[in-house]
Amino acid sequence: MNVTEVLSGFSGDFAHRTHVLVAVGCAILAAIIFVIDVASLPLGVAAGVAYVAVVLLSLCLPRWQYSLFVAACVSLLTILGFYLSQPAGIPWMVVANRLLALAAIWLTAGVGSWLVHARRRKAEDALRMQMSFADTLFNKTPAVVLLLDPQGRITGINPNLEQVSGYSAEEVLGRYWFEVFGAEDWRRDTPKSSREASGSTESTHAAGPIITKSGQQRQIEWRGTTLSDAGGNVVGYLNVGHDVTDRIINENALQQAAREADRARGTISRFLATASNNMRHHLQTLSLLNGALRKIVTDPKAQNMFAMERDALDHLRDLLNSLLEISELESGDVELQFTETPMPEIFRRLRGEFESQAQAKGLKLQFDSGTEVAYSDRELLTQIIRMMVSNAIRYTNQGMVNVYCRREAGGLRVTVEDSGIGIAPEQLTGIFDEFYRVENDPACRNGSLGLGLSIVERSAKLLGTKVEVESELGRGSRFSLLVPVPSVAEVRATGRKR
Repeated sequence: MNVTEVLSGFSGDFAHRTHVLVAVGCAILAAIIFVIDVASLPLGVAAGVAYVAVVLLSLCLPRWQYSLFVAACVSLLTILGFYLSQPAGIPWMVVANRLLALAAIWLTAGVGSWLVHARRRKAEDALRMQMSFADTLFNKTPAVVLLLDPQGRITGINPNLEQVSGYSAEEVLGRYWFEVFGAEDWRRDTPKSSREASGSTESTHAAGPIITKSGQQRQIEWRGTTLSDAGGNVVGYLNVGHDVTDRIINENALQQAAREADRARGTISRFLATASNNMRHHLQTLSLLNGALRKIVTDPKAQNMFAMERDALDHLRDLLNSLLEISELESGDVELQFTETPMPEIFRRLRGEFESQAQAKGLKLQFDSGTEVAYSDRELLTQIIRMMVSNAIRYTNQGMVNVYCRREAGGLRVTVEDSGIGIAPEQLTGIFDEFYRVENDPACRNGSLGLGLSIVERSAKLLGTKVEVESELGRGSRFSLLVPVPSVAEVRATGRKR
């Protein structure tokens, strides 16, 4: 059974009832006019013309021949009424009236039938094309289609559903959908009345399983539409679906893989954090021992070896600090607290940390904060600026390192500027990648992992900003980031939190 036959069956009963009512109406109206004509009432003279209304009503019948048949019947009634009635008036006028009535009846029947037939033929051609398109769509669509009657019995399935389910249309027509496609335990445990009711429930964007003929379960995403006749009575249900079994399997596999990856990342991050903390403790112990031995042993060769050992310990400590910071960022354990952050306080702290290091290299280190105040996480912002200053000093052999902040549209720009080795234009796009080191990087000889700027960029993203860089090879670099300043609303919100 194709979709054309199913839809025709849905509408056939209604059309048949309508045609019967039209035929009965024609008969009743013709009988009334005939009685008036025979009774020779005042309207009897013009009664024959009234049969035109019967012919007009008959044009609603399905075939044009029916209108001609009705015209012949009412013509006989017109002639019969002429003989049975006792019309008043001049005889030749009565005869003319009857002839005029017959002409009107046949003119109405002929012209009306021709117009209605042409119109219906055009409508039938359009309907035939629509039905052909619907039938083609029903059979060729990649979706699965299930047609049900109001009781939940299957009235049609398309070839794609036959292929997915393994059932042929002949095997399922007339059976309840749950008996064919429902799971065995569901069929057993659910009362029949409930199952029948669920067969007539419209389901939109609902995904559910069907059981194939071979016993496999396929997940179908359904969209249901109620089919109603012109009187609003439910005549069936059209359910169109897509087999999403493979998609669900792939999604579940991807989710499982993502969970495993998250678990692995968490394990690695926790391991790195634990290992880094333990190794940092041991490195501190080694540094103390190194300092103590330098004071005890006076041999110049030994002192040189202790100095080399101290440098190696310092670089190892830097590596461990970088690994610890990366692990914290990866694990998502960083908790931010945005508050008013005075920049002079941060700059004084950093000057104390880096001044001796800059002097040892003969660099001029300058800090200029004015009285500016940022609205950020104080510790993370301090860490970002610390790493930018550390990088600037590391890659600057002579000249200066300037650290300053200036107000501009959108917030406060914090800048670290140096006169160091600079970065080639083609390398600017990769400097924020993990383990990336620029060519001729002096830090490479000391075992740098190339994690510093990656940590800076990730930390800046946590603060809702980004690091911008300008550099010229051999002439220095300028790193900056824009941080917000406290507005009135933010200050009030901060006050409430406190």
